[in-house]
Amino acid sequence: MKKIFLIAVLFVLTIGIVSPMASQAAVGDNQPNECCMIGSDFSLNINGAKIYFGNKTKCIIGEKSGFCKIDGTPETIQSVYSTPDAGKVYECGTTVTGGTTFTASSIVALEAWGMICLVNTINIVTNWVFYLLMIAVVIMFIIAGVLYLTAGAKPDNAKKAKSMMLYAILGLVVALVAKLIPSVVRLIVGM
Repeated sequence: MKKIFLIAVLFVLTIGIVSPMASQAAVGDNQPNECCMIGSDFSLNINGAKIYFGNKTKCIIGEKSGFCKIDGTPETIQSVYSTPDAGKVYECGTTVTGGTTFTASSIVALEAWGMICLVNTINIVTNWVFYLLMIAVVIMFIIAGVLYLTAGAKPDNAKKAKSMMLYAILGLVVALVAKLIPSVVRLIVGM
């Protein structure tokens, strides 16, 4: 049981790490994308400005005049928020003071676009790891509970059920730690 759980966790982590790298890899004429589409809910502080990204709207950020191809369509990156103004709050999909908008289909240039894309990818991966581990924990608790209730005169089944519950709790701890990783990364990179 230990080996199966370990293999399942390693498989989920490998897929979670490899798939974003594969999706962000070179596109088209072996030219790397200099942009990314934000796919998770999070906020960042950049140069004293607060920027909110939500997954309800399509927000593409990248290098000014950089190569950008999202879903097979080449995009032109505008220079709207190259350096966000300190003290302002920017939110994807709303109007900002001064008439500039970060609309639902905005393609925006930001100096820190690489770090924002990194945090976005980490958010997506850790969310998947969290949800998959939570599903595994619930399934393990159900199986362990049934095994414990049906153990009867077989003390070996009761021991298996107890160890299974212990591993489920360990999986729960790993899932909760996965939710902390994006905050730690933002703290480390200063966003």
